[in-house]
Amino acid sequence: MDAAGNKSKGAEVTWVTYEDPEPETFLASFGFSSALNPGLPASLTEARRPSASNIDIQYHVPVVLDDLAALVPVFEANGKVYAEGSEVASAVTALDFSRNVALVVRKPNGRERTYQVTINTPQTTGLPMVLIETRNGVSVDSKDEYVEASFSIVSEGRVVHQGTTRIKGRGNATWSYPKKPYRLKLDAAQNLLSIMKTGSAKNWVLLANYCDETLLRTTVALWLGDRPGVRLDPAVGARRAAPERQFPRELRIDRVRGAVGRPGRYPRGHRISLRKGQLLELGAGLFRGGAGGVFHVQAPRPR
Repeated sequence: MDAAGNKSKGAEVTWVTYEDPEPETFLASFGFSSALNPGLPASLTEARRPSASNIDIQYHVPVVLDDLAALVPVFEANGKVYAEGSEVASAVTALDFSRNVALVVRKPNGRERTYQVTINTPQTTGLPMVLIETRNGVSVDSKDEYVEASFSIVSEGRVVHQGTTRIKGRGNATWSYPKKPYRLKLDAAQNLLSIMKTGSAKNWVLLANYCDETLLRTTVALWLGDRPGVRLDPAVGARRAAPERQFPRELRIDRVRGAVGRPGRYPRGHRISLRKGQLLELGAGLFRGGAGGVFHVQAPRPR
C-alpha cells in the first residue's frame, strides 16, 4: 500500500535464504579413549562430530561405570575449551560426567559456542540400583543351583542395603529369553524396599520384563487388579533403569505377602479345597478349573 492506503500494483517480494557453505566449526570431534579410561564400553569410545545445528552430545550406556565422576575426554576444538569456568585440556583433564557437562568452546576472536555432554547410565537415572557380584565371577545359568553372591542397593548415591545372598534363575518361558529373571535368597530376612510397607523377607525376585517394551504392563496389571479390591502383591521396586528390572518379593503364603491360610501339604490326588486357602499359578498344568483355566498349586505343596 502507498501512503494514501491504496494497494500497490505489480509489487513482488522475493525471500532469499542464505546458507553458509562452510559453517563455522567450534568442536570438531569429541569422545573418550579406552587407554585413558580403562574398562570403557565400546559405545563410549566412539567419536562424535557435533554440527552447528546439533550441540547435544549424548551417550547411552546400559552398565554401571565405576569412574563416571572422573572420565578424561578426548576432543578437537578450534579454540580453548572450558567447563564451569576452568580450562579443559584434551586427553588430560578429568571431568565429572555423573551429571550433564556444559563445554564452552571459545575462539581467539571471542566467538563461543556451548555443547551439552550427557552420559546416560544406571547411575544417572535417579532410580535405585541393585548391584550383585557372584563369588569368583561365576555366571548364573541354572534355575536349580544357587550361586553365592554379595549384593548392595544404592539409592540417591548412597548404599541403603548390603549383604550376602544366593542367586539362581527362575521363570518358565521367560528363562529362555536373552534378558533373564532371577531369584534371590538372602541369608536373613530383610525389608529391601524400606520406602514401602512391604515387610521383611528372605526370598526376592528380579523380573526381566523382556516382552514388555512399555515397561508398564506388570505395574498397570497390579493397579487394575487392585481396583475391585483384589489383594495383589504391591512390592514393585525400580521400574526404569538400564537394564530395567522390577524387584518384587517372591509371593508366598505368610502374614505379609499372601495371608491365605496356614501353609501345609496335601496328598497327591487329593481334591483341593480353595476355601482353606491356596496359592495358584496360572498355566503350569497341574489341574483345570471350571472355566477352563489350567493351574498349578504353589502352596500348600503335595507330599
